[in-house]
Amino acid sequence: IGGVSGLLHISEISHEHIETPHTVLNVNDQMKVMIIDLDAERGRISLSTKALEPEPGDMLTDPQKVFEKAEEMAARYKQMLLEQAEDGEMAYE
Repeated sequence: IGGVSGLLHISEISHEHIETPHTVLNVNDQMKVMIIDLDAERGRISLSTKALEPEPGDMLTDPQKVFEKAEEMAARYKQMLLEQAEDGEMAYE
């Protein structure tokens, strides 16, 4: 991605356990992922499809559903992070 390496770690593919990424993904698959971390110093981006699963395990049973609902689930995830940040700020007041 623009000269930066993106990593989709096996633990970020699904909420369910995966033995090997090849059981879910193939070389040259096009997919939707969410950026969950950015390490600018090392030029790395951490990616996730697990965060986009409407229900745990959907990447294994219905990846098309995950991709169809990706934008909706990303918006929910972002809202959850904002709420957690607000709760954290209130705790320090």
